[in-house]
Amino acid sequence: MGGAGGSAGQARRPSARPRGRTSSEPARAGLASTPCPGREPTGGWAELGDQWSVAVSSQTSSTTCLSASGELDAYTAPDLGQRIAAAETPTVELDLSAVTFLDSSGLAALIEAHQRLTRDSRRLVVVDPSPVVARVLAVSGVTDHLHLQARSG
Repeated sequence: MGGAGGSAGQARRPSARPRGRTSSEPARAGLASTPCPGREPTGGWAELGDQWSVAVSSQTSSTTCLSASGELDAYTAPDLGQRIAAAETPTVELDLSAVTFLDSSGLAALIEAHQRLTRDSRRLVVVDPSPVVARVLAVSGVTDHLHLQARSG
């Protein structure tokens, strides 16, 4: 059972994760703008394969701005959770405009981060969720619990 040949009943994606950008496309595709206008990315890019990246766009004494791109799933959700946890500011803004896929693990990471920051009297703001992300948030019923913000301008 579960041999390398695969079957229709096995996981939907092989470990090579072929969906999404090809290796010849830029890893930062779709992140020309940042959630905090007028600020260029100052943090390094954390990348897991070709389908995920998250960057610290800017940080002030009150707000850390993160921009995510690609697939937010069981493989990448722990990375997002770590990046949010590493932010020490009262507010963490998370731009999800370039996220192309969101599964239950990614959704759980968002909810857990929101709960953790709320317990610490801090705030997670989901900025400009992509249509894919917005649909998952709406269908799952969490839009009333998360702080959502459309990009201004």
